Amino acid sequence: MKITVKIVWVVSLLMLHGCKDNDSNPLNQFLNDATPRFEGAGNATIKNSDATHLFYADKGNLVASSKNKIGYAARDGLSFYFIEWSGDAGVGVKSDPTFRSQNGAVPLSSLEVVKNKDGVIWIVYQHSATSPEGRIVQKW
Repeated sequence: MKITVKIVWVVSLLMLHGCKDNDSNPLNQFLNDATPRFEGAGNATIKNSDATHLFYADKGNLVASSKNKIGYAARDGLSFYFIEWSGDAGVGVKSDPTFRSQNGAVPLSSLEVVKNKDGVIWIVYQHSATSPEGRIVQKW
């Protein structure tokens, strides 16, 4: 009986330890938080509750591009930032990703939709292969 109790206790501890590892994984934390925001590629996090910005998601209808776009602009109109990509918004690596700002457009090194559920999309991207990862959660 004592051996069985010890085995159950050890297995329980191992399972609990495994859960903690998953909860402490930054990607899992990102995927489990649906708060609309831009976590930024070396910049501060901007949440949609920030009253100094306007946030938008476009399925290829705005601007002079048929690409999907997600981004934000300062309310004073002096700056804007958004990413765009060709293809759909389904989970997976996206082709032809671009970063646009008031300074012009530059290609992104990578862009991946890592989750798209219940009208919310989770995206990770990089400006270059060695740059910090940017993360986006937005209503889609």
